[in-house]
Amino acid sequence: MKANQPICYHAAAVTTSDGQTHRPGVLVAAGGHTLWLGPAAAVPDALAAAAGHVHLPDRLILPELVNAHAHLELSAIGPQPYTGDFVSWVAMLREHWPGEGDPFAKQPDEGWFENAARLGARVSRAGGVMAVGDICRSPRTCAAWRSEGLAGVGFIELFGLGGPWDDQALAKCAEGREGLQPHAPYSAGPRLYDAASRSGRPVCTHLAETLDEAAFVAGAQGPFRRFLESIGKWDDAFAPAYQRGLTPVGWMKPYLEIAPWLVAHCNYVSEEDIAILAATGTSVAYCPIASEYFGHPLAGHRPHAYRDMLAAGVNVCLGTDSIVCQPPDEAQPLSVLPQMRRLYERDGTDPHTLLRMATTHGRRALGLPEADTTFCMTPIDPHDDTDPLKQALTGRHPLEPLRQ
Repeated sequence: MKANQPICYHAAAVTTSDGQTHRPGVLVAAGGHTLWLGPAAAVPDALAAAAGHVHLPDRLILPELVNAHAHLELSAIGPQPYTGDFVSWVAMLREHWPGEGDPFAKQPDEGWFENAARLGARVSRAGGVMAVGDICRSPRTCAAWRSEGLAGVGFIELFGLGGPWDDQALAKCAEGREGLQPHAPYSAGPRLYDAASRSGRPVCTHLAETLDEAAFVAGAQGPFRRFLESIGKWDDAFAPAYQRGLTPVGWMKPYLEIAPWLVAHCNYVSEEDIAILAATGTSVAYCPIASEYFGHPLAGHRPHAYRDMLAAGVNVCLGTDSIVCQPPDEAQPLSVLPQMRRLYERDGTDPHTLLRMATTHGRRALGLPEADTTFCMTPIDPHDDTDPLKQALTGRHPLEPLRQ
């Protein structure tokens, strides 16, 4: 085929993020741009005559996916078991960093993180992911994964509840143009959240992820308070900001009202919390496999409220968290398709709702164009009358790139 010649991909089916399925379907593309998409019987004659033709008789073509919450810098660690203690788990991550000694005192090797991010980007692209919302140490890490052809937003992670730690983090707010991520309410205080909210840059945070977080926010108590004391980063002057009996979402409300935030997890939310998220236009990145890996929601608590959030108008999208949280036998651990499959298997969620969560909702959360622009494919049975997207969710075939 000639360079930049249009190509007609004749597939068993083509599904778009707005719920249209053409079976059989055709996608016409040239130079990475979609020229036409629709039923096989309606391809414009002029396009068909000018194009080369690729036949995919047992493939479903679907939009490439968005991983709205990723930690690509952890990709070199690989899947790891969770022993039930979050602080010990964080120490385990740091033990994988190059160097010797106390995992909480190690000085990072920036090259190691950049190489890990490149690896994560390659694994993501191979799994049909076109864009990420990635939590980064520095702009250098963001540049590393972008060099692998991955789009999206990098969020520079900020830590500090006050004092000199705040000053170090606030200095990062003045650097570059990447997004900002005050890590979580138990590790980043009001000054950082206010500065991020007013920065005019994309902003995200971890929110309502654990009950320990809820205990810290409501009363400045619990394991996170003890951990901060153990590493010398707690001052009793911080306590009044966390002793008002608020939920994490309630605590975040003043900042959510300033800017459009992307918040990750929201494993523990009330009806009032959901109303706040909806009223402030907040996007929620739900990482179902990671939530289950960490044991959330705990026994006695409601299942994750993503369906209630959707019904309330919250823009819920999907993420992986990190490769560390994914099953060791998952062939595409940084693809969003396994997240969709888990929700379909566990909850019977409508397949096309899941596809929107994995595409347009993620693009909206990251401020990317919402139209389908790039595509991937997966095997289906063309003789099976079952909806092609449902076949993709109930099967175990991987996603494959659609070379354009």
